[in-house]
Amino acid sequence: MTINFLHELFESTYSTLSVYFIGWAIGTIIGVMIGYIIWLFPKKISKNSYLILSGFSFIPVTILIPYFIRGFGLDYFIYPLLALPVTLITFASLHEAFQHSNRHRLTLLINYQQSRKAFFWKVVFRESLPILKTATRQTLSLCFAIIIALDYFLEYWNGLGYLVHKYYERLNFGFFNHFFMIATIITTGIVGITQVYINDRLFRRWIEFRKHY
Repeated sequence: MTINFLHELFESTYSTLSVYFIGWAIGTIIGVMIGYIIWLFPKKISKNSYLILSGFSFIPVTILIPYFIRGFGLDYFIYPLLALPVTLITFASLHEAFQHSNRHRLTLLINYQQSRKAFFWKVVFRESLPILKTATRQTLSLCFAIIIALDYFLEYWNGLGYLVHKYYERLNFGFFNHFFMIATIITTGIVGITQVYINDRLFRRWIEFRKHY
């Protein structure tokens, strides 16, 4: 019984990570690219675009589930559902950092005939890495919570949410079902803490690297 549970726990963890990480990665990349494109616009247009897109970030993503299911199908709706809030949060977090980056280096880049694109990726983006670190921590937690909650109620991806629900419904069957459900919840917490740790370690190296430039 314990071996079967451990196998089930491993598969559920893998299923959860493989589903939500794709949506999170897509949303993060799109958010950074939108921030870059709007940074290229004149300041007035950039400011208005920021206000509009930031306003959309207040829309609860869960109310869009029926539209995403109808538009993308039950197999694929989760990816745009996760990518949308990640895109908006990442963009909103980075926009201010992009606008207030170290502008003193612009003179050096102009003197060395560097393009505006080079200025963005060599200076603006690197100066914004601490903000991006905070944004990715928030979006990782958000995506993880969304996929766990949806999997708990829909029981579609056989992830950690599904496993918690499965043993919650079987609590009256005895001690082992209590133990297995608690172990699943603890595993969910450990996975979340591990993601925060990896995020901090990765960005620590990037942020230290950027100090030399």
